Amino acid sequence: MNRFTRPKPAPPPAGTPIWVWLVYALGLMALAVILLSLAFSAVVYLSSDDETEFEVTISATALAVWVGIALVAAVTLVWRRRGGGR
Repeated sequence: MNRFTRPKPAPPPAGTPIWVWLVYALGLMALAVILLSLAFSAVVYLSSDDETEFEVTISATALAVWVGIALVAAVTLVWRRRGGGR
């Protein structure tokens, strides 16, 4: 081997980075919160005798945060599937 040859650079680490797993976990948690809230509201509505007394109050801030987290996870998933994260 020639003493002037440079060593080859190390290949990038294999596997999925930890930040991607964190984004996916937060996205799944956000989706679960949204779906469970909808399911709980549906059960309460269906079990109510009088439909006029049923009222749902939604926090716009909380809804925006949970939907935003779920969207970030979905965009990350699509981006990684199309090869953008490599």
